[in-house]
Amino acid sequence: MKTSIIENEVHDSIIVDVELLIEPITNNDAVGLLNNLVDGRFYSSKMQHNIANYTLVKKNTPLFSIKNKSTDNKNLLPPEDESKLNIAKIYSNIDFDSNNIIVSEKEYTAKCDGFFIISDQIPQLIPIYYDNLFNIRVSEDKVSLFLDLFPPSENEILPNLEDILNEISKIGNIINIDKEVISSSLNVVAQNSTPLIDTIISMGDLPVDGKDGWLEIVAKKERQELNKKNDNIFANNDNLYLSIGKDQLIAIIHRAIEGYDGVDIFNNTIKHVKAKDINIKLTSNLYTKEDDENRILSKVDGFLEIYQNTIYVKEIHDIKGNIDVNTGNIKAYGSLMVYGNVVNDMRLNLSQNLNVNGYVGDAEIEVGKNAVIKGGFLGSGKGIIKAGGNIELKFIENQKVFTRGSLLISKEAINSELYVRDKIISDGAQFTIIGGYAIASESIELYSAGNEYSTDTTLEVGIDYQKKFYLRDNIVKLGSLKKEIEFVDKEIIEISSMRRKSQSMSERIKVLANRHTEINNEMELLKEKRNKLFSEINTPTSSKIIIKNAIYPGVKLIINGKQRLITEKLNSKTFILSKDGDIVAA
Repeated sequence: MKTSIIENEVHDSIIVDVELLIEPITNNDAVGLLNNLVDGRFYSSKMQHNIANYTLVKKNTPLFSIKNKSTDNKNLLPPEDESKLNIAKIYSNIDFDSNNIIVSEKEYTAKCDGFFIISDQIPQLIPIYYDNLFNIRVSEDKVSLFLDLFPPSENEILPNLEDILNEISKIGNIINIDKEVISSSLNVVAQNSTPLIDTIISMGDLPVDGKDGWLEIVAKKERQELNKKNDNIFANNDNLYLSIGKDQLIAIIHRAIEGYDGVDIFNNTIKHVKAKDINIKLTSNLYTKEDDENRILSKVDGFLEIYQNTIYVKEIHDIKGNIDVNTGNIKAYGSLMVYGNVVNDMRLNLSQNLNVNGYVGDAEIEVGKNAVIKGGFLGSGKGIIKAGGNIELKFIENQKVFTRGSLLISKEAINSELYVRDKIISDGAQFTIIGGYAIASESIELYSAGNEYSTDTTLEVGIDYQKKFYLRDNIVKLGSLKKEIEFVDKEIIEISSMRRKSQSMSERIKVLANRHTEINNEMELLKEKRNKLFSEINTPTSSKIIIKNAIYPGVKLIINGKQRLITEKLNSKTFILSKDGDIVAA
């Protein structure tokens, strides 16, 4: 019975097991190979150049043998070992000769060179016709020349180097022909009787396109590193603005890198894509160094903006709403203009200025220069504002401020702590301090102090508050050292009183004696600093406290360390320190 592997027609056939001697091409691989058929044949020159993916079987190669289950049982493998055999099922009642398979007893061999296929349980050897033992192909981009070589059949011989070179000359004037590769390929095909496909025997040079100039924003990388450390510039990473410090490297201009032309195998030039340089405009707050004009730095603290290849550093960044969970805590170079409020539990840290149109709650604020709070600063007592310059407030209640400049309050300060290096003043007619503590080294000027309920209110001038802090810390440190030296001396006495002392005890006494000397020297230095601070605090100055209206009982005045408690209501007084060291009304 004859069958066609293409039409897959089999009638009245018996399925038998065969033991494969050659791995067949099956399933999708068989379909893919069959796509190379031209007029029902395989032509070596017309293959789709994927022939190397398939096994080319030479003539007289054994393909498979019938596995006869009716043979003597002693020759059979145990059932569990049958899976180890390379077994396939085929139809037995087919015309093997028409399928180019020779039957010899139980062994089936290839009738000619070709591809061994089993499809739909039908074995077949599809012959290959060596219409041309080599192909020369030019790549689409004309940069490579390929050679395909096929092994010859019995009556054919391989071409030689000259044959291939003559064929190449018909294509055109090819450059860089690699004759050694051609010769070695011919030897491989001759020795192994296997095809070689897609061997490159000539190659030009691909062009290298230029790389356009680009701007690297270095500051963004630094910001990302800060965010990893939870020390972010803007807690909200989606914020469009980037904080920049004075003299900080903002960006690097990478100039265009020019490419070069290529050449094809016909020695024709292949043009490359030319690079475009980047044109960056710098505004007034930016500069570059003379030795490197491509590195851009900031002249000021501020906020980075880039718009259409123009770089800006704005010294003030506007926040249209509140400082709250939406903005996150802010730590930034430059100044902020907040049109809303700074709500409870938020933290601000700015290198320059802060201007808040609304109020500030229980927030922590630190600015390098000035802070202006047009609303009030009030809360439960957890709020604090520190400024390197001046602070302006409408009113303050239950909060603390520290300023290395002056403090200006429009209305009142109630139960608050005001630490001011220069002056406490007012731009309003009704500024009053009720309760709490206020200190300024130069002067305090207000409308009234205290209230009719004799609320404890302390006003102090004549000393920088930081020096008072230094003095307080000095005293605490002296007390701690005094306790330590007493402990050291006690241990020295205990060891010294022992009749028998080991070597380790003697060494311990030396260590303790050295520590006693160190502590004593440190205490002497601290006492010297303490005495100097006492002297500065008690040295008379021209500092004064000016109260334009009522001064109520319960107000304590301190000038250069001297104190006076107001016990009766007074009106419109200026208090200074007399030559005798008393606080008097001028």
